[in-house]
Amino acid sequence: MAGLRKALRSLPKTLDDTYSRILINIDEEYRREAYTVLQWLTFSVRPLHLVEVAEAVAVRPGSDFLDDEEKLRDPHVILSICSSLVVLSEFGELRLAHYSVKEYLVSERIRTSPASQFAMMVDSGNKDIAEICLTYLLLSDQWDLLSHSRFLDFPLLRYATQNWHVHARSVPAELAQTRVTPLAVQFLTSNDNPAFKQWITISKQDEFYFQPPSRALVGTPLYFASYCGLLEVARLMVESMKDADARSEILGDALKAASNKGHLNVVKLLLDAVAAIDGHEKDDYTREDTVTALQQAAWNGHLDITQLLLNKGADVNAQDPWGTTALHCEAWKGYTPMLKLLLDNGADPETQDGAGGSALHFAAYAGQEEVIRMLLDYGARVDAKAAFHTFVQKSPKVEELGASDKEVFGEAAWLEDRDEGRCPGRTPLHEAAWAGKTGAVRLLVERGADVRAQDDNGWTALHRAAKQGFADTAQLLLDLGSPTDLRDRSEMRMTAYELAAAHMREDVVRALDPFPSGRKSVQVLVCEISVDG
Repeated sequence: MAGLRKALRSLPKTLDDTYSRILINIDEEYRREAYTVLQWLTFSVRPLHLVEVAEAVAVRPGSDFLDDEEKLRDPHVILSICSSLVVLSEFGELRLAHYSVKEYLVSERIRTSPASQFAMMVDSGNKDIAEICLTYLLLSDQWDLLSHSRFLDFPLLRYATQNWHVHARSVPAELAQTRVTPLAVQFLTSNDNPAFKQWITISKQDEFYFQPPSRALVGTPLYFASYCGLLEVARLMVESMKDADARSEILGDALKAASNKGHLNVVKLLLDAVAAIDGHEKDDYTREDTVTALQQAAWNGHLDITQLLLNKGADVNAQDPWGTTALHCEAWKGYTPMLKLLLDNGADPETQDGAGGSALHFAAYAGQEEVIRMLLDYGARVDAKAAFHTFVQKSPKVEELGASDKEVFGEAAWLEDRDEGRCPGRTPLHEAAWAGKTGAVRLLVERGADVRAQDDNGWTALHRAAKQGFADTAQLLLDLGSPTDLRDRSEMRMTAYELAAAHMREDVVRALDPFPSGRKSVQVLVCEISVDG
């Protein structure tokens, strides 16, 4: 009985005691591996596969080679080393056994327990993971990463390429200066080293070239440091820049990258560097042949950066090669706090893009009713007619854009999808009808839009709804007083009813049929229209 009572007294009384006992019972020989495993499972930004964790264990931060002796012969050994603390899913994902494991590892309680050597902190966790990722990538110049099996042969490669900068960005400057920052600088400046090129390739180049720098500057280290939000790395690169002629252009490209991703501190650093070129703040970094930093910040909803850029003198009405302004983008997207910020800082709601569209045209096409109200309240004309500007013909081809340029303006690659819809003379009501946005149609008419207005092709909003096959929109326009007898300026001189029939829009034909009692098939109507034409 005495032995039993002693055994019972030795059992852990709390969950903390249980975890502490498990940790201190880990074999001394494997404690480094155990710590690395638990650290990665605690601070990784996504679930990890067993083979990824096993590979991370084998990397010694700062090493210039991967020692095969450090590799676990069988990754499943991890399950024995960290027994009861980790579990392996049926899909091969390694996870902490319970959320309370992580809670204990990062708690203050573990720091005063017998297992204190396993205590973890967020900053040091991100530091260690960033160091391992960067070391792994810098080692990659020794490998054939272009092989189709690269992710099988190098299990940590995908995680390292996608997330090294996420961890590096989270490390405080004083903690990063010993190894993370130097490794990041080494990696981003290794233009002749396959490691950097492989990172761009593996990470899908378009994710980074959202706003292509000039061809001579593609892949500048400062550009990527700014995109990744690596403040101290960017600071070192700015301070080391020697070429005064290229400085403004390099800074401009980097500024757009930081503005796009919302890295406020990096934006401040770059703005100060731009100002130092001539000793004062200026907006010369906004080249007219590119998307502006303001547009990048506004599109991505970064109010603080947008306000900062405006305070520093950014032109709120600056247009890109398509004639698009930041206000156009926000009208399309519908983020009203950003829209109000731009309008309060002088954005002109009447500015037209290369296809003649104002911000109200954009909002109407996108069906952004709250935006429509705001633009009208700020003085936008409800019946503003679109002109067609020749400079849109000179704009870059869509296939020459980077990924995020397409996102910012090509997503309104609605311009590509609506060639017929870009006819000069169209009003916002035409746009709403063309897109079938019944709520926007009703709102515009309530605010004074003319349902009889015709574009340069002679189409009314009803013609547009009919052509597109939006029966509900066509019916609403009828209810709002749209005339059915107006003919377009084509050779066929079609009414909206005839246009719907010609394009086989059966539902619209039924809605517009002036003789419902003697209803004909759409096919018969098409034949009659052809004969009459």
